[in-house]
Amino acid sequence: MKQAVRPLLALVSVFIHSLAHAAPALEVDGIPSSGSTTPYGNWGVTYTGTFQGYISQSFIANTSVISGAAMYLGVRAGGNATNEAILSIRSGGANGAVLAQKNFTVMATHGWQGVTFDAPINVTNGGEYYLRLDDADGHTDPGAGDFVDVAAHFAQPAPTIYSSGMAYVNTSAYSSGDHNFRIYASGGPPTLPGAPTIGTATAGNAQATVAFTAPANDGGAAITGYTATSAPGGLTGTCSSSPCTVAGLTNGTAYTFTVVATNSAGNSPASAASNAVTPAATVPGAPTIGTATAGNAQATVAFTAPDNDGGAAITGYTATSAPGGLTGTCSSSPCTVAGLTNGTAYTFTVVATNSAGNSPASAASNAVTPATVPGAPSIGTATAGNAQATVAFTAPANGGGAAITGYTATSAPGGLTGTCSSSPCTVAGLTNGTAYTFTVVATNSVGDSPASASSNAVTPEQDSDGDGTLDTNDAFPSDPVEDVDTDGDGIGDNGDAGGTGIGIRVLGAPLGCTFGGPVENSTAHLDTAPGEALDKQLHFTLNGCGASVTIEALFGEDLPPRSVAYKVSASGEWVEIPGATIAGNKITYTVTDNGPLDDDAVLGQITDPVTAVVPPIEPVPVLPVWLLAALGSLIGLAGLRHYSR
Repeated sequence: MKQAVRPLLALVSVFIHSLAHAAPALEVDGIPSSGSTTPYGNWGVTYTGTFQGYISQSFIANTSVISGAAMYLGVRAGGNATNEAILSIRSGGANGAVLAQKNFTVMATHGWQGVTFDAPINVTNGGEYYLRLDDADGHTDPGAGDFVDVAAHFAQPAPTIYSSGMAYVNTSAYSSGDHNFRIYASGGPPTLPGAPTIGTATAGNAQATVAFTAPANDGGAAITGYTATSAPGGLTGTCSSSPCTVAGLTNGTAYTFTVVATNSAGNSPASAASNAVTPAATVPGAPTIGTATAGNAQATVAFTAPDNDGGAAITGYTATSAPGGLTGTCSSSPCTVAGLTNGTAYTFTVVATNSAGNSPASAASNAVTPATVPGAPSIGTATAGNAQATVAFTAPANGGGAAITGYTATSAPGGLTGTCSSSPCTVAGLTNGTAYTFTVVATNSVGDSPASASSNAVTPEQDSDGDGTLDTNDAFPSDPVEDVDTDGDGIGDNGDAGGTGIGIRVLGAPLGCTFGGPVENSTAHLDTAPGEALDKQLHFTLNGCGASVTIEALFGEDLPPRSVAYKVSASGEWVEIPGATIAGNKITYTVTDNGPLDDDAVLGQITDPVTAVVPPIEPVPVLPVWLLAALGSLIGLAGLRHYSR
């Protein structure tokens, strides 16, 4: 007959923590065999570990069951080895409802005693569980003498039915009622997680983000990731938590999405389908600004295309001015912005455009000021000097939008130039005696203006006497040369041989030949001269000089090159003096009383004004183009015939 059993000892509380997402933590408290409900303290250990795979009667990651228990028992010497003990798991306290129990059938010696429950106990997260051993009186001995050496207890390996990594209590002392024990957990393999709860899908450029909520049930194993799948297309995107991004979508196509969770057992059922979204291109990124370059009432703006086109081809670029908001478009760099105000400083920004719209604006460019060449100056009066001329002008009203930095006067002929910052300009290096006209251009940072109109013609001359007045502009003397040579010695009767004076000498005159009045300067017709006339026309009258005399007209200094002797007839017409010679400052010619050159019809009286005129340069005749071509052909044929011989 079996002895009555009683709760002897080892009411053990077991706490399972974080069952849903981590390996189980087992906390064990020992309770004395006297039945007291007050623990001695936490004599046990807390064990947390990760266990892979499925092994019966062993810890498994995220286990949700307790499948057995074991204790290291000290058996009373001489005790009844056939007595049975009962090991049970209870809830609600040491005397609570039995969740599972198993009998020990053999406890003849000290050692590990363990059982596997017929049915594993499902563990509830946060629940409190108790391990209880019921044994017959006299089978186990609460006295320390019934135990073998403590060190020997723990040096022994765990029973082969238990896997490594299991925890046991190592109490601080082997006082009455304290025992060694093991609790082990096992269970079936993890199951699939529950389906995630779908959230909101949000479209992007050729992609979408899909939000969701993790399932409440992870299937007994950690969820390692989530996969969102598009419909249509079956395109996927993975993530470790919400949201997932699905890329590679076609802009303009509507999509819905489902999400599955994955653990070591596989994929969960799919979530419900998300809302439908249609991916679309976004605006491009901002271009990178380059250099703006000013032009005439415009500017060109360089830039670099953005790296991101937003998923759609960039169709163009727009540059915008500040101030003014004037724009210019282009398909690639640079853009030109027209309609700007010369003289106003501008900066520019650029945007790129695709089917989704305009990009953000680039940074502002460097500041530039559009400008053009100035207007043409208004020509003034040219004034001849000694081998030079001064050219007066008026600055143009339009500076072109940039400060005028100078002016240049250019001669014609010769192309000699002189520069100045304001009127007048001086052109040096001219040839005395040559008639010149001049044009003036204004210059700014853009370039040269159109040329002004041509100036009046002037003829530079020397200043032989150093009085600061050109020779031909020297004042007409108050006592001009008036001398007659009646003895043929070449020297006037007054002893004046000519020199550099201004006046008239009469050579080869008979006795009684005299001047009928003073030599005068007549300028009445100089402005109609057939060329550039001197500012002096020597006008004289001779009396009693016979049929013919030789006249030497003295003009003070050398006459200009190419000068021709002219006079004005009584009718006011200019007539070239036949047979006249010019040498230095002198015109020599012969006049006959009442001859062609005598303007006085009174017999014995000669009136004959004389001056020097520099005739205009006649243009070189140019043959017509067709005639030049014909001549060229004839010359070519002649050469060919000669060669063929």
